[in-house]
Amino acid sequence: MSAKAAAPKPGDLRVEVLEDEADLARLEAPWRALEQRVAQPSLFAGHAFIASSWAHLRAATDRLHLIAVWQGDELVAIAPFKLGVERLHRMPVRTLDWIAMWDGDRPSVLSTLPLASCWEHVGNSLARSASRWDLLRLLEQPADLPLPASLLRLVHHQTSADAVGHAIRLDLPFDDYIASIASSVRTNWRKRRRKLFEQEPASTVERIDATPEALPGAIERFVAIERQSWKGEAGIGVGADDRHRAFYLDWFGRLGPEQASFHFLQRDGEDLAGLIVLTQGRIACSRHITYAPAHASLSPAVILRGEVVRSLCQRGLIELDLLGMRPSAGEQRHKTDWSTHQRATTAHQLYRLRSRLLPIVLAKRLKQALRRWRGAASQP
Repeated sequence: MSAKAAAPKPGDLRVEVLEDEADLARLEAPWRALEQRVAQPSLFAGHAFIASSWAHLRAATDRLHLIAVWQGDELVAIAPFKLGVERLHRMPVRTLDWIAMWDGDRPSVLSTLPLASCWEHVGNSLARSASRWDLLRLLEQPADLPLPASLLRLVHHQTSADAVGHAIRLDLPFDDYIASIASSVRTNWRKRRRKLFEQEPASTVERIDATPEALPGAIERFVAIERQSWKGEAGIGVGADDRHRAFYLDWFGRLGPEQASFHFLQRDGEDLAGLIVLTQGRIACSRHITYAPAHASLSPAVILRGEVVRSLCQRGLIELDLLGMRPSAGEQRHKTDWSTHQRATTAHQLYRLRSRLLPIVLAKRLKQALRRWRGAASQP
């Protein structure tokens, strides 16, 4: 959230809530200009992601709720939320969520303001609209998120551990990075790589940038590999359904070839694995990876990731974000084995005090606390 420009004086700021789809298109130019001024902008708070998500992944009951903070005619912060309705505890509940919760990771406010100042304005706006929602969910945020008192006095605030993000340092030579990971992982990677590239000289890594001409074919190649794997059976990934394929085609098209690329590991013209890399500023993001299970003995995804990391270390980037991983997802060695550092995040759930949902939530929490207390008391 650090900014390149000096923070404006509070008196110069005004807050606007935008809920019309036309506003989303109207904000594109100032939103993209804001992305250029933020030191490390989040890919999942960018206009391209939000506009594509809204166009393809929203539910019929969802409504835009964009909070924009302006200094004069310059956009200095944007908080991309959506209002929706869900059935929770057998009753319809009005929810307010990040738009990036649909198919993204680490949603956030995009801002050149200091974090506390930004959340003062965003939080005050959320407080003013509190009569319109029962539950506000802020996922994958810092534990010490600086929510203002105006919002906190209206809600019952609960926090819990959320996804753990994994990342790889790119601001060092590739050989130094490889030397820093576990010896067993390094040895396995070298062995598999030698077997594939030395014994199979026809093996190559192909990079395809997301140009208008190449993008549709690259997506189809990636989806074809997904369909062979467990992702195809589970109905997840780029090819989860027609909506997701349209979303990725739209999103990557908006990002363009400078920000979106596909990497394929091939042998004799056959795709063994695929990896999608997105960049925003000096941060790269490993968005999706897949491999053909018929070639699992070669560890094609492991080999491909190593080759892509090698190439990224030469591009002046500082980090490859492997994105978040919740405990419920189970073990994901392709992230934990290769990451150099992690970031723990917190889920903040804010239940409006005057909501009919709150008594049920408190009752369930009390029941859970009593169960834990009884369990502890029964221990010798």
